[in-house]
Amino acid sequence: MIISKEEYLNNLLDSFCKYEEKLNILSNKAYPSDIVKKFIENDLKMIITEFKKIAHNDLKNNDDFFSDKTILANNIWDQGHLQRIAKAVANTDFKSHPLEIMNVFRDLIKDIEKNDFEILTIPREEMNFSFSEIWFKLKMFLEKELNMTGFTVNKKFIKLTFPKNHKNNLLLSGIFFHEIGHYLVEENNFADKIFQKIDFNSDDFLSLRKCIYANKGNQLGQVELVNIFRRCYLINWIRELLSDILAVYTVGPGFVFSMFDFVINSTNINNFYNDNLSNTCSVSHPRLSFRFNLMLKALKELKIYNELPELLKEKIESYQDAYANSNNQQQNRSGNIIINNINYTVQESKFMFQKLEDIINDLTPDMLAESKQLLGEKNIINKNKLSQAEKLAEQRIKEVIPPNELNNIAADPIAIINSGWYAKFLYKNSLKKRVGKIDGKNGDYDLNLLINDLMKYSLRTSRIQRRWQG
Repeated sequence: MIISKEEYLNNLLDSFCKYEEKLNILSNKAYPSDIVKKFIENDLKMIITEFKKIAHNDLKNNDDFFSDKTILANNIWDQGHLQRIAKAVANTDFKSHPLEIMNVFRDLIKDIEKNDFEILTIPREEMNFSFSEIWFKLKMFLEKELNMTGFTVNKKFIKLTFPKNHKNNLLLSGIFFHEIGHYLVEENNFADKIFQKIDFNSDDFLSLRKCIYANKGNQLGQVELVNIFRRCYLINWIRELLSDILAVYTVGPGFVFSMFDFVINSTNINNFYNDNLSNTCSVSHPRLSFRFNLMLKALKELKIYNELPELLKEKIESYQDAYANSNNQQQNRSGNIIINNINYTVQESKFMFQKLEDIINDLTPDMLAESKQLLGEKNIINKNKLSQAEKLAEQRIKEVIPPNELNNIAADPIAIINSGWYAKFLYKNSLKKRVGKIDGKNGDYDLNLLINDLMKYSLRTSRIQRRWQG
């Protein structure tokens, strides 16, 4: 042994005590929900107290080996589960809580999952979004493996991270729906179900053997090929595309335009100038032109694409064409993947990525149909919601009136989100004439600010109106 069992346990106990001190500090903060405070003071403190007890009992034990409970507690600690929860809790407070859009997400998830949950909102400096559950699986593991009981918070905790500078940017809220899609895909094993529908005996799938090399003479048969693409590439692409579909089905063009806006924010200016937009594949993501094609297919499958104003359709098609015609070509490269202790070399190429796209194209009907089934008809955007969005933009936002209602009836939240994009594209000049501050000196910043303020107010007040109106 490099160090003794006693030294190791003392170091582990030191880490546990420092974590407990952090929980004491966190328990004194104010949170958007009282449940968060209860979660810290009761459940997280109970876990760390139990871990300290386990380590201390092992410290008193004269055996040279660690107890099974100590090994389990140490593994949980080493994997960072508790630390990530504390970090998420530490960064969620009233200032980081975009209330208006959170209510929309809560209503959507509650209707789909029927489970109780809390959303922890975490602002970040970088231009990135994520949405993941951080507590419930750990809770179930502790109950099963360490026989821990007495948890007071029997609900999921969903961590939502977002760019700090875009906390109140409802024009980008479509990206949140993509991240909710990731959460639903993960919680329902959705990607695995779709992956199982692949015809593993098809020529397209078996031809992928040309791109994989098993090192040291190891076998590369169908089973190995399935395991490789169950771990990376195909499975990751399916997750990403399912999240896109779920976002399109929920918020429609509002997601598509948010996605374009997000991509533009992340694109280097030289790539625009050189017509060199990044349209390449990776182990985690399909190319953007493939994603945009699927989004368009989802809009058309819902029979809402043709209902869009011509200018909005032109916008979608122009962005789509820009990526499809990009000069940025896929580079051939190789990488290593270790599965079941066997090292495989993957030779990425245009051939390989084309085959992956062909395989996914065959899965598209199932992906669309099962996405609908998961969401339920109530949560899928339709012609009525888009018609309402268009009227809200014309009759309310264009006149600098919050789009919270139409004909004295509370507006649908998805219609409100889409109305912002309709107003931005269709009534930009009208708003400039009506509001002197929007003079173009700051680009679209002042216009976006006005639209976002009107949408924020409307999401909040329309929610109250819907309660009154039953």
